[in-house]
Amino acid sequence: MQSGIGPFVGVFLQLHGWNSGLIGTALTLGNIAGMLITTLIGGCIDTTNHKRAWVIVPGVTVVVASAVILLSKTFWAVALSQVATSIAGGAIVPAVTGITLGIVKQRGFNRQNGRNQAFNHAGNMVGAAASGYLGWQYGYGAVFLLAALFGAITIACVLLIPSDSIDHRPARGRSRKSASRLCRAG
Repeated sequence: MQSGIGPFVGVFLQLHGWNSGLIGTALTLGNIAGMLITTLIGGCIDTTNHKRAWVIVPGVTVVVASAVILLSKTFWAVALSQVATSIAGGAIVPAVTGITLGIVKQRGFNRQNGRNQAFNHAGNMVGAAASGYLGWQYGYGAVFLLAALFGAITIACVLLIPSDSIDHRPARGRSRKSASRLCRAG
């Protein structure tokens, strides 16, 4: 879900008459935006008690941005969709990390984060293979539908996490000891 139809955008645009320089420019604008905003987004996620929303809203954004590329192949529509996708992708990883840390705390973090990453990579492989197959058999509309399906599954899974199961102090990287030291120092 995180990249939507991203891996196939270049090929899709090339099939619609775009030259490689224009494709590279549109994709680069998105990458620069994502790079510039990632630290700020991570700070926002650390301070909020709505970490689940930081997975859901970017997930919806990726699906909508993917739809924009399918519906409008103008340079600015594609470039802005890439900016939105990159910013959304920059939010999902720290949000999932914060949720994980808030649920399992520091003691269980390494093990759970390892499991999260294993499932993430397995999902990326399955998603890429399924997208490639669907794109080959049915066209890019099917790739978009698969990305939308992954988005819906991700949102459903995040909503299954009870919001009160996330302890926001450890999710910010603070233990009770460090928080009490911080309060005494301030």
